[in-house]
Amino acid sequence: GIAAPNLPVGAAVPTKGVMAVTYIMLMVLAPAMVTAGLFLGAGVYHLMVLLFGGRHGFEGTFRVISYTNAISIFNLIPILGPIFVTVYSVALFIVGFKSAHKISTARAVLAAIIPILLLFIIGFFAAYSMTTQTTLQCIIK
Repeated sequence: GIAAPNLPVGAAVPTKGVMAVTYIMLMVLAPAMVTAGLFLGAGVYHLMVLLFGGRHGFEGTFRVISYTNAISIFNLIPILGPIFVTVYSVALFIVGFKSAHKISTARAVLAAIIPILLLFIIGFFAAYSMTTQTTLQCIIK
């Protein structure tokens, strides 16, 4: 049979037509999804910047987020790429927020780091919750 590593055992393998349509839909929707992600990320960071004294518009925050995302190409480098991108993105956020919104370095650091820490905490608790549920389901069975 056909090997389908991402499907559960016994699941039906999608036809070539379904896979082709899915691929085409992803190609069409990817730019819109990236754009929506940029606006969402910029919105979260803009709230942080405003919270820490930034008084300039959303456009400045959006520019910082957009320019910083340009280094995401380095995520293609195995292991070190994502580490580099994460660290350098925070540095670029700090410099960008400080410049675009005329806030102090300390305030820019807080505005850059708090959303990342919140995502880390949410991810940690989500992973912990999933493992606990899986463990409980194994114990109950």
